Amino acid sequence: MKLKDDKGQPKPLTDLEASKVMKSLLNGVAYVHARDIIHRDLKPENILLSTTDNGCFDVKIVDFGLSAEQNFKNKATERAGTPIYMAPEQVTGKGYSKKIDIWACGIIAYQLLTAG
Repeated sequence: MKLKDDKGQPKPLTDLEASKVMKSLLNGVAYVHARDIIHRDLKPENILLSTTDNGCFDVKIVDFGLSAEQNFKNKATERAGTPIYMAPEQVTGKGYSKKIDIWACGIIAYQLLTAG
């Protein structure tokens, strides 16, 4: 999830840009969660980012290969995802829910704000 300048070089995001990206990302996660799906592998590589003509960001969540349907009777226990973005309950495999995607968003936000 990196923007490129006119020469094709990676361009860091400003705080305002990072907040807009995170707002769009969280809206996308809310959309997926409303359909009872857990992505389970949210990370910058699974987020496509481009700018629109009016300077807004177009954020797309991709790679649902590890996603799972949320079963409200039983919490998921399978260890799946990229370790650095995994919530503690996901790492231990003791049962997790949609909240693990929010944890991953927090890690992504931290990276956006401390990169550069």
